[in-house]
Amino acid sequence: MTLEEIAKIVEKVFECKPGEVNNETTAADIENWDSLGQFQLIDYLDENFDNITRKQKSLTTASSVKELFKMGLKDI
Repeated sequence: MTLEEIAKIVEKVFECKPGEVNNETTAADIENWDSLGQFQLIDYLDENFDNITRKQKSLTTASSVKELFKMGLKDI
């Protein structure tokens, strides 16, 4: 998976405007990416990628597009 694809996932989960999220986006940049939002992101990833966060536990703490990429989504 590319950084751009991950950015689109983040946009979808947090209901951002198209193009609002990019490779440099962090949780601090998105109002809804708080602790509850983190659970929503984890749930989305697990539902769509065969329970990926159970296999790559570090994904549960990722707080940026780049971290999501580095912590395991790059291998999908």
